[in-house]
Amino acid sequence: ARAIRSRFGEFGVDAAVVLLYFLLSLPSIIDSALSAHWPTVALLVVTGFVLYFRRRWPMAILILVAVTDSAATLLDSSYLGSSTGLWIALYTASTQYAARRMFILTILISALQGLIFVVIGIPGMFTDSPEDQQFLADVGGRAVLTIIGVAFLVGSNVVFVAIGSAVRNHRLHEAELNNWAV
Repeated sequence: ARAIRSRFGEFGVDAAVVLLYFLLSLPSIIDSALSAHWPTVALLVVTGFVLYFRRRWPMAILILVAVTDSAATLLDSSYLGSSTGLWIALYTASTQYAARRMFILTILISALQGLIFVVIGIPGMFTDSPEDQQFLADVGGRAVLTIIGVAFLVGSNVVFVAIGSAVRNHRLHEAELNNWAV
């Protein structure tokens, strides 16, 4: 009975995580659907469904989510990514793998995101219209906006890895204390 209750609890948590992803990604999914960017919609939906398996295959799901989020951004210049799926996958993998490995992987994923943001995101956000050019001037130009955007990408990714790594370390510490108590 305990094993069944545990399995049902895991199912509930995994389903709740998928539901949370879809709730937070719904604006992007609706926007892409209204713009008839069906490949982006498909990639976002696939991301949501594969997150269900994130605990079983954390590294594979992390790589898959990083690829699908990057592909969605490459295919649809108006999609800037919510990173919700990536953050969930980063956290989950960080609870399973060593912090050093995860931080290195996070920097690589963030570099890919940053490259896509600089090459596709920034140019897709602004036109040569006077309003867009005035906004760019008001915020300090493309360079400042690029630095802020890339810093946010790296910073947010690192935060989720740090939280996951802290949870992993806490679990390892508790297991070690339990071993000593036996």
